[in-house]
Order: sequence, then C-alpha cells, then structure tokens
Amino acid sequence: MDEIVQKEAKKNKTLGAFKYKSLLECNELDSNFNPDKEIEKINVRICNLLNKDFEIPLNINKNNVNAKNFIFTDNAIKKLKEIKYYIIHKYSIIIEGPTGTAKTKSIEILCEEMGLKLKRFNLSSETKTADLFGRYVGDSDSFSGISFQEGIFIKAFKNNYTLLLDEINLASDQVLQSFEECLDSHKISCEIPGMPWQEIEMDEGFNLIATQNPNKGLFANKRQDLGKKFISRFHVINFDNFQKSELLEIAIGLGAEKNIDRKVLKELVEFHDKIDKKNNDILCFTIREIEATINAISKGENIKDAILSIYGARYKTEEFEKLKLLLKDYPALNVDNKNTKFEFNNEYLYITPLLKNVLKAIKLSFDNYRHVMIVGDEGTGKTYLAKCIAEYRDKLNKNIEEVDEGIYYCECTEDLKCSDLIGNQYPSLNSSENNSNSQSLMKWEDGFLTLAITKGKCCVLDNIEEAPATITERLNGLLDKKLEIEKDLIFEIPESPQKNEVKINKNFRLLCICNYNNISKMSPAFLNRFDIITLEDQIKPILKEANSKKYYLQLIDTLMKQHSYNYEANTQINEIEIKKKEDILNFGKYMDISDSDIDIGEKNIDFKYNSDPNLNELIYKKIIEYNKNGYLSMYKLSLFCRAVHIFSKELDPNKEIPIDKLVNYAYQLIMSPNIEDDKLIEDFIYKKYLNCEIKDSNDNKFFFQESAKLK
Repeated sequence: MDEIVQKEAKKNKTLGAFKYKSLLECNELDSNFNPDKEIEKINVRICNLLNKDFEIPLNINKNNVNAKNFIFTDNAIKKLKEIKYYIIHKYSIIIEGPTGTAKTKSIEILCEEMGLKLKRFNLSSETKTADLFGRYVGDSDSFSGISFQEGIFIKAFKNNYTLLLDEINLASDQVLQSFEECLDSHKISCEIPGMPWQEIEMDEGFNLIATQNPNKGLFANKRQDLGKKFISRFHVINFDNFQKSELLEIAIGLGAEKNIDRKVLKELVEFHDKIDKKNNDILCFTIREIEATINAISKGENIKDAILSIYGARYKTEEFEKLKLLLKDYPALNVDNKNTKFEFNNEYLYITPLLKNVLKAIKLSFDNYRHVMIVGDEGTGKTYLAKCIAEYRDKLNKNIEEVDEGIYYCECTEDLKCSDLIGNQYPSLNSSENNSNSQSLMKWEDGFLTLAITKGKCCVLDNIEEAPATITERLNGLLDKKLEIEKDLIFEIPESPQKNEVKINKNFRLLCICNYNNISKMSPAFLNRFDIITLEDQIKPILKEANSKKYYLQLIDTLMKQHSYNYEANTQINEIEIKKKEDILNFGKYMDISDSDIDIGEKNIDFKYNSDPNLNELIYKKIIEYNKNGYLSMYKLSLFCRAVHIFSKELDPNKEIPIDKLVNYAYQLIMSPNIEDDKLIEDFIYKKYLNCEIKDSNDNKFFFQESAKLK
C-alpha cells in the first residue's frame, strides 16, 4: 500500500482527489470499503510522507524583501520552503494561524520569487458564487450592451494564476462546494444563460492557496469548521504565534537598517511580550505593533510617545496608567522628550488634556501610514472628533486648485453593501455612451471609498461594528498595504468590468469609529490592522479641576461658536444654492437638467463670532444643576448649546424673551424629564411655526395639546 501512496503522492494531483475507482483497484481493499474513510487514511499517510523534509532552494533577493519589512528567520525560511514544495507538486494549500503571523505576506514573497502571478480575493459569509465565477456586466463594445465577465476563480483557473483566497472558513457551504468539484476534476463545468454549456480545463500553472484564522481562542464562534471532505483536498500548514526569540530576531532585522539601538529593540520585545501575556481581550498585540513602533522611532518620533500611542492609546485611563507604570521598568523606552511639538488648529474644537493625548496618538498613527479606529462610549464626541480630523487632514493635503468637496463620511448599518463603498453598475441611459454598433446598458460608478483611495482623502466609517462581515473582510487586503515602503500600490476591484484596479494615493487614510462595548462584534484580524485609540468622557476630568468653572466656560464658548458657524454656514449655503440653481435652471430650462446635476462649487462662509459671557454663564449654571442629579456627556452638552443657539437665533431674533427663560426652556427640552408650560415662549412658537396665537388652538392641527408629553 505504501508504494501506491508514494506513487500517488508524486503525481500532479490535488491532495484527496483520488477516484473511488482507483481505490477499488487496490488489492488490499474490497468492494465493501467506506470511500471517505479510505480517502482520509490515504491523505494522512501522504502527509506523513511529504512532511519529512523540504530540501528545496529559495532563490530570493533578501535585500529586496527586507525592504518590505519581512525578516528571514529560520522558522520563516522553513515555512516558505514548505509552501514552495506543495506549490511545485501542485497541491492546494490552507495556511492556518492567528492574525499577524505573516500568512499573506509569505505567499506574496514566495510568488514573487517563483515568478507566479498572484491574485487575491477576500471571502466572507456573504460572498456569492457569482463573485468567484462571473456575472453579466455592461459592455459598450457588445451589440447587446452587456457581456459575461469571468470571475477571479475562472481567470486564475485557466490563465496560469496563483489564487489566494483569504478567510476561507468564512465562506458559505455553497461557495465552498462550487470549487470543490473543480479541484477533483481539474475542470469547471458551467452553463451561462444565453450561452452553450462549456467546460474549462485547468491550466497547469494554476495554484490554489487559502488562509484562515483558527476557530478557537479570540476567533471562537467567528469562523466555521470546514468539513473533513473539503479539507481533505488541501494540505494544511500551521502558522503559530511568534515566540519571544523569533520576535527579537524580527525586531533586530527591522531595526538594522534604521540604526536603532539594539537595547531599545530588546526592551521593546520584552515589553511587548509582557503586556501580550497579560492581555486577554480581543484587542490582541502582534508583530504589527512592534513594526509600527520601530517605524515611528526611525522617523524621529519620541520612543515613549510612540509606545504610549501604539500600545497604550487603546486603553481607558486606569489601564493606561498601569501601562505607563510598567514602562518605567524599561529605561531605554521610558525616555521623555519635552521638546515634542503638537499642533492641531481647529477653533471649533475645545482641546482638553485628555483630547490632546488622543489627537497626538492619531497624528502619530497617520504620520506613520497607519489607519485608525476611534473607540469610546456613547456621547463622548467620537463622530464630531473624527470629522474634524478628516477635515483637518484633507486641508493639509489639499491641492490648491482642487475644489473642496467635503469629507468622505459614511455611517455603517447592517444593510451596508460592498458596492456602497467600492462601486456598482447602474443602468445607463446616456446617449453619449452609444457607438456606431451598440450602447452599454450598464455603467460603473466608483463608490466613495474608491474615490477616497484615489484622491488621497481621509475616509470616515462610523459605527463600523454594525457593518456586515463582507465589508470588514473586504477591507483587509486594503489595510495590509505598506503605504510607507511600497511604490505604486494597487487596490484591486474585481467587481468593476472597466478597471480591475486603482492606484492608492499615499495620503489616503481610513478612520473608523466604534462603540467601546461593541468591539467584540468584530474579528481580531480586522481590529489588529488598525491603531485602536480610545476616546473617554471629557466632562468628568473637568469637574476634578480646581478651576473647573473656567474650563467649562471655555468649552461652552467653543460649542456655541461651533453651532453659530454651522448655522451661518447652512444659511449662506442655502442662499448660494438657491441663487445658483435659479440661474442655472433659467439658463437651461429647455435642457434636461435636474437639481442633482448642479454643482454648487466651493462655499466661502462669511462668519464672525461674538462671544456672549452672560449667555455662557447661564448655560454653565444649568450644567452644574444637572451634574447634581445626572451624567452629562459631551453629546448632551453640545445638544443643549445647540438648542440655546437655535432658540436665540430662530425663535427670538429680536430679543423679546428674557434670555434666562430661553436657556431654561432649552434645558427642559434637552435635559430635564419634565417640561413646564411657559406661555410667553409657547406663544412665540405658535406665532412662528403655526402662524397663530395660542387662543386659536381649537383647530384640529393642535391635537397634540391633548397630551402633555406629546405637546
């Protein structure tokens, strides 16, 4: 039997693809055997034979690879040789291991060394068979206006490509079964609507490699277990977490060309290892944190600031202080730099000491080509902060000739689709797309994430924890790009029939927002690709200050200025839009122009803020009153200030109502459980919004007065 197994192992067949007929011909077996059990036995024996050693050369230019932050440790070389062995012998491979163990990077480097054309596709629970095998798309060169576009699997299958399927244990059974038969028969049999049945032969150069995180530990219940029948078609290679000795070897390799003191590197690995063993939550530490710290130090960042940002910014104050205390045990890392400068110019954002640390951490991450996820409790001001950062960064990178188009912001929901971010095909009725023979029935439009990638914008994804797995897994390939060291980075868009890839602008950054209590909804593999930065409550620290009133008044004044600006901006923009729309529509009234076709262009807001100390004092008194009985969040305080501003501007522009009454009424609406009747204010509301006096309220439109709560 061993001779048969060895003979089969040497053939260029996918592991496990033995025909039942071949088994029947074996003298040791009779017609009553169990095929699945026998296949499993043979696969085990084949694995034992093939796992003995991998005496195979690696012709890799290590200088080029080291420039990509990959270090050739003994274990890395062993894994590369093992993968290469199975690629040469035409076995499909599954690489299993936790996040941050260089699974994907190893494949990329090996394919480059072997001259293989690599195509990568991220699987998810919402991946469909059509995503892999193909679908109909718009085609201006086709007589019918549409044509069949082959999917990534068919392209790789027949064109000598190596296909890397990331997160294979996230895919549905239907998707797995769709290519299970292909691995057995070396053919794809398909029937495309409107076309004859066809069989596609597998090219000799086709290789299939998959990666997955294990369905255990931090990844438990976030993955599925692949069936034995399916897994038998692959050889599984395990990538375990790096040991401390290998981490040190990698750190020394990464720091070698950057002239970083070995003592710093050694203490960094010691520190990393210690906090990693203490850390049991989903925000795990991997080699990515060591790499990010080394890169930051090499660019002149203060060592202590870099570590506190990359390792500590994810923690709330209590844990953060423990980490600072631990850092004192490592003198080479605990070096303060009092000359460190920090600048963030935004007159509409009140920067508390706590917020300053958050902004410094985000700036350090962005400057070192890292993407950021802001996490925090409800009402801490995460969204407003993220928008301010995106706007500030876009202005720094803005081309003077470029028209300001605002920030790229999206609030994620469970209904969000990849097409909303990446792009989609839409019916095309534009006659200009016609040619002499045909017209395209469909046209492709980039999604706002694709536009942000190409234009170098800071893209904000709010409530990222609500996004389906298909979104987060689709972003993994983008987040893995080494913006600081690789040239001409490409983001692949297999969904697009016109352009399958776009160039990544190096100014592009992704800024996600997540509720602190919902982090566990997401995969550790996704989270680990970000610098996690926690934004805590900014109100409580002010209460502890000796001169808390001074800080409160400054904060209130900043919020009032912010709402005044937004009010003036909206008013002036509306006037500009109305005027421009009238001009354009009058000019083009005989043309097919809709409101959505009108480009208003850049808006220059004429704004001057006059601070009102008396008003701020009244708001402050109400805050102190509220703090005695409840918790005041930044969101609620901002909402209160906004209500006061709207009342003073909209409800009583002529200052007929005492200002303290307006503040009290706004306080009751926003913060108090009960609302007291105020005839003076209510009369103004009726006059302004219902065009009548209260005494005329016997009309049916005043039905709400029957309920105090509804009123």
